[in-house]
Amino acid sequence: MEDFTSLAGTKLDLVKLELQILASKIAAVVDTLWKIRNLSITLWVGALAVGLGNFTQDKEPIPPLLFMAAAIPVCFIIADMRNNRWYRHLASRERLIQEYLASGATDVSFRPFNSSAVALEQRVPNYHWETSLFRNLADPIPLSIYGGELLFGGIAFALYSRRPWVVAVPIVTTVAIVAVIIVSEFRTSQAWGRSKAR
Repeated sequence: MEDFTSLAGTKLDLVKLELQILASKIAAVVDTLWKIRNLSITLWVGALAVGLGNFTQDKEPIPPLLFMAAAIPVCFIIADMRNNRWYRHLASRERLIQEYLASGATDVSFRPFNSSAVALEQRVPNYHWETSLFRNLADPIPLSIYGGELLFGGIAFALYSRRPWVVAVPIVTTVAIVAVIIVSEFRTSQAWGRSKAR
């Protein structure tokens, strides 16, 4: 019995240590996310300002730079979604450990230092949805940052490009943003409905 108590105590120490490691990893991922978002905003504002002709002698807009301003967010969306996915994986694990520690359980079935998602899939409701790339795109902060950049960059490009088909760019962007929001809300409500049924 003493060996079991010693084993449970050691495992509990490992789980507490993992919680500290997770907290530092989460802080690093959040820092990376905001660096990505700030870089996107900085490059977008710069391309938009130059594209609108603010730094040219004749003050004429430069349509290729306006197109680039509209396209810059696309490059950063992917990096943001992948980092946000990693953040959600770590946060799910952290939440699972906190619940375990709060329960006061001493069972040794809890796996410390599990970097794979196998145990999380079984224990965290809606794990697949919460860590999907689409869910991370639909997160309100990145959606407002990148959606706004796409929309306003598209509007500037449409206004100054002097091509009739370009008017569709802000319309398509708006429809895409609204579609992402609607699908995300639908999927979230479905996922929570399934978790409550369990």
